[in-house]
Amino acid sequence: IPASDLSEQISTAGTEASGTGNMKFMLNGALTIGTMDGANVEMAEEAGQENFFIFGMLVDEVDAMDRRGYNARSYYDRLPELKLAIDQINSGFFSPKEPDLFKGIVDMLMHHDR
Repeated sequence: IPASDLSEQISTAGTEASGTGNMKFMLNGALTIGTMDGANVEMAEEAGQENFFIFGMLVDEVDAMDRRGYNARSYYDRLPELKLAIDQINSGFFSPKEPDLFKGIVDMLMHHDR
């Protein structure tokens, strides 16, 4: 990995195995944006979390949500910006010549998103 400005390492905390690709990006000067998962955990410990742009839940928070149960509709119903974005994707707003192009994405997000 010769050069990169930004390394995106985004997965649900606790679901990915450690990798080395993100380490190679960092060694070559890339900033890392991602979740606390996989090798990001060890890298943040060694390089310092102040050198990472971390977001999302931690493993214990993901586990707690799994125990409570996750219902995408509850987020859709209470967050107007999210509802608008999902509705626009579902309506073909971003693909007027193929209005059903992204319906599969909406179905996955609303009914099968772990």
